[in-house]
Amino acid sequence: MNIKGNIIYMYIAYLFNMLFPLIIVPLLTNNLSLEDYGKYSLVYTCFSFAIILSDFSFNITGIRYYLREKNDYNKNFIYQKIQSSKKIISYISTTILTLYIHYIYNDVYTSVIFFISTLFGLHGYINFSSWYFQAIGQLRNNTIYLIIMKFISLIIIVTLIKLNNNNWINIYACSTILYYPFGIIIQRKLKKIKIKIKIKFVFNLIKSNSGLFLADFLPNLYNLIPIIILGMYIDASDYAIFSLSNRIALIICGFIYVFLKAIYPYFCTKDTINTNRFILLLVFITLSGYLINYIFGKNIITFIFGNDYIYAQEYLNYIFIGIVSISISETILYSYLLPKNKDNFITKTSLIIVILSVVILLLTFHAYKQWAVIYTIIFARVLYSLIYLSYYSFYKNEKN
Repeated sequence: MNIKGNIIYMYIAYLFNMLFPLIIVPLLTNNLSLEDYGKYSLVYTCFSFAIILSDFSFNITGIRYYLREKNDYNKNFIYQKIQSSKKIISYISTTILTLYIHYIYNDVYTSVIFFISTLFGLHGYINFSSWYFQAIGQLRNNTIYLIIMKFISLIIIVTLIKLNNNNWINIYACSTILYYPFGIIIQRKLKKIKIKIKIKFVFNLIKSNSGLFLADFLPNLYNLIPIIILGMYIDASDYAIFSLSNRIALIICGFIYVFLKAIYPYFCTKDTINTNRFILLLVFITLSGYLINYIFGKNIITFIFGNDYIYAQEYLNYIFIGIVSISISETILYSYLLPKNKDNFITKTSLIIVILSVVILLLTFHAYKQWAVIYTIIFARVLYSLIYLSYYSFYKNEKN
């Protein structure tokens, strides 16, 4: 297992994934109207949501299953089952989201392009098999292909804009569909022996993974899903500003998740981990980010994105409270709870927090719109950190 390689290549991949929106967002905000950028943001948020559904938390449990299996045939069987399960879920989620987009925009061309781009994009994303290469510590080729794909996508988008073809749905297609050909290349190089997977095995795997998926997915009921629905209740220009602040927050949170996911296979193979050290490190980093935004945020946002987006800094001042909380809760999750198989506790905690958060959101959404979403997310993330920290403090010396 090459944990250092995981950290290096996952951060390289993430940096390019981060650079892509940092380049593409100013490009789009300066060439699309606020309304069109808001529409682009909505469909891309839908694509991100479809990825969450398709992953079904297999990126977490798949690594655990694979690392604990000794037999090569069984390892291959696990790989095939997980990939098949993810693809079935992707077909269902693409269909549902396409119906939603058609309901919002009532345009056949937009709906068709969204369906094709999302379906092929998800299929390619799944074929990248990142969870598998992370488990075996061989992410080099994956990272190279991802970088090449992003460069080609950027070149095509810039070309479209230069040709004055600024149709936002075409730009969305260029942002997603290239996953497909590169996913095929990775699969052919992988040379896995095909095993015919019965549909009952797929459903059994989905069922066994459903508890942890619920814990992973349910926060979207007060997080990602309201952000998607928000596009129906506020002006496209307001949604664009809110979406920008949310995208910046996701980039920052991504640094935390990449680090923890890169060393997660290492956590799964060790009996004792100094979780406190990791918590202090990530809290220090996120607090530094908060201070930078509070002092210099307006200047940075104006310089990069333009004066129209200056209010995004105000959103971020509050969103950072949740980010600091994430640095605590997710560190405990990846370094202690998941490796110790505390899936039931994770699921029950998520159910309680989600129910409370959804109630708060329903009571406040009509009056406060995007601010209701922000306050609810802060409440949930702070509560996660307090509960996880309390549980870890009481049971950290417990043996498996």
